[in-house]
Amino acid sequence: MYQENTYNIYVGLAKNPSTPVYILESLIKNHNHDYYDYIQVMIAKNPSATKKIIDYLIEHGDTVTKVYLARNPNISIEQTKKLVEYNNYYINENFAFYSKYDEIHRILVKIPNDNVKANLIRNFSVSSEILSEILNGFSRYTYTIENIVVHPNVTAEILDSIARKYPFLYSKVIAQVSVAEDTLRYIMTNTFTSNVFIYDQAQERLNELCKK
Repeated sequence: MYQENTYNIYVGLAKNPSTPVYILESLIKNHNHDYYDYIQVMIAKNPSATKKIIDYLIEHGDTVTKVYLARNPNISIEQTKKLVEYNNYYINENFAFYSKYDEIHRILVKIPNDNVKANLIRNFSVSSEILSEILNGFSRYTYTIENIVVHPNVTAEILDSIARKYPFLYSKVIAQVSVAEDTLRYIMTNTFTSNVFIYDQAQERLNELCKK
């Protein structure tokens, strides 16, 4: 019972954003309990973790702890670079999804791993330039291209490229506010005889654009 209560207290302190920094610093250096690794994970994603704490976790934390650092809003570009340099696919996949730094996105997009690219697509802070680079080099999981279509930074040029490469996403492309008139006409030309429903969708959207 005592051990269970101690565990709950430590975990509660580790995950609570209101826990004073000196207590968090004490917890990450206290190895005298069986749940030390889990405490580190909780502190890794605690928004009150300081640069000093994050540096310590980068140096001494296990892989799971490093993964959870991706969710910490205080992690810097320099600290993120250190973690990406480990070249661990699990760490890189998480930073691809959570990182807000364009410089990190540009590093990760060069990694030959489609899971990393798929998570970059799901990251709404990724720029249209990165989306375009991913689209041009994507080799697997074409169903995740749908996430590019609905990405807030997608451009008309990217939508046009998707419409020409992935006809099964015509409806999704048509629905986007940034779709271009030329793209809609392309879709209409290619669905005139094969899919009346898609053709009508494109025609309706084109009429809306022409009224503006």
